[in-house]
Amino acid sequence: MPYTHKKTLQQILDSDNDYLVAVKSNQGRLYQHLQTYTQYLKPIAEHTHRQHQRGRNEHRCIKVYRPVGLALEEWEAIESVLCVERWGTRKGKDYHHRAYYISSVLTSPQQWQSLVREHWGIENRLHWPKDVVFGEDDYRLEDEQALLNWSLLRTIVINLLRLNGFQSLKAAMTKLANRVDVIFSLLT
Repeated sequence: MPYTHKKTLQQILDSDNDYLVAVKSNQGRLYQHLQTYTQYLKPIAEHTHRQHQRGRNEHRCIKVYRPVGLALEEWEAIESVLCVERWGTRKGKDYHHRAYYISSVLTSPQQWQSLVREHWGIENRLHWPKDVVFGEDDYRLEDEQALLNWSLLRTIVINLLRLNGFQSLKAAMTKLANRVDVIFSLLT
């Protein structure tokens, strides 16, 4: 049985947990619906936060909406839609980014701010390295179990390297290339 977003969300809900899912542009219909939705509807709550850190002057505005419309009714137990806008300057250059999320929880924008930041942390520390450094999205295996096993193995490798002090996975791979003795010493 292939995994889909909807089946995964159902498994999360069946285990008495909640979800926060980023909706990306490759989720065509839902993404377009959220763009239109947040453009024309009024949020039920909104919070703007400013932060100056590491050469960045960043503003974040989190808007919380109630789910409405056919594109959202297809998703299990959806309770809220989020639109997170970030804008500011980074190294003297202006930027503006908008992201959309759906969730099985309805809470305040201040609470969402913390949860979304944690979500970005997972994206930056796990999903991005698995895709960019290890090329996970390029693997074309037909066997679903093999795909899951390789994904799990990549996650173990990332955690093992980080536990041993490597902040850069590329640097770790360069340092450890053809050094089987050093690689095995990391396991102890």
